[in-house]
Amino acid sequence: MEEIRLIWLAVLTVKKQQEAVLCSLEAADREKAGRFLREEDRFCSLGGSWLIRKYVGPSAVIRIGSRGKPLAASGWFNISHSGGWIGLALAREPVGLDIQQVLLPDPALEAFCLREEEKTLLAGNPASVSFTDLFASKEALTKAEGSGLPDDLPSVPALPLDGAVFWQGKTYYRKHIRRGDCAVSLCLQNSGFTLREEEIDEIRE
Repeated sequence: MEEIRLIWLAVLTVKKQQEAVLCSLEAADREKAGRFLREEDRFCSLGGSWLIRKYVGPSAVIRIGSRGKPLAASGWFNISHSGGWIGLALAREPVGLDIQQVLLPDPALEAFCLREEEKTLLAGNPASVSFTDLFASKEALTKAEGSGLPDDLPSVPALPLDGAVFWQGKTYYRKHIRRGDCAVSLCLQNSGFTLREEEIDEIRE
C-alpha cells in the first residue's frame, strides 16, 4: 500500500519566521507572493513556496505533466491552504489535497454543487457531514486527476469520502480528515494509501 506524506505548516509560523522563509526562497517565489493584496494570501504563498522548496526541490527539478499537474523526480506533490494552515502532500502516484475551512450552510451553493445522493446525505447527517466536507472531496479528486474543478460540479463525485471511486476512466482512493475547523481531503490515483502527518514548528533552510 502506498503512503501519502502530509506536511503541515501554520500560517502563523510563517508570519513569525518570515525572514527565515524569505532567505530560503527563489526570487520568483518572493515576487509571486508580493502580487497578493491580502496579507494572509501573501503569507500562504510564501509558506507554500517554502514547503515546496524544502521538501520537493528547486523550480529547476519540477516539470509540468501533460495535464498541467506539477511533479518532480522525487514524485508527485500537491499543496493547499485554508483556515490558517498550509498543507503539502507528497506521494509516488498523482495526488490531490484540498483543505477547506468549514462554511456556514448555503442552500443555493449546495444546490449548484451537489448530486442528489450528496444532498440526501447532507440533509440526513448535518451534525457529522458538512457541505465543505463534500466540496473538499470533489476538489481533491480533480486535483489528483489534474484537471481542476469543471463548470459542472455535480459531475464530480464527492462520495465516498473514504474509499475507492471510479472517475474519468481511472480508479482513485480518497481519505477524509478534519484539522481544527477545516475539512481535509486527500486523493491518490491507482492505489489505496496510508497517511503520515507531520507539522513544522521551526523554519530552517
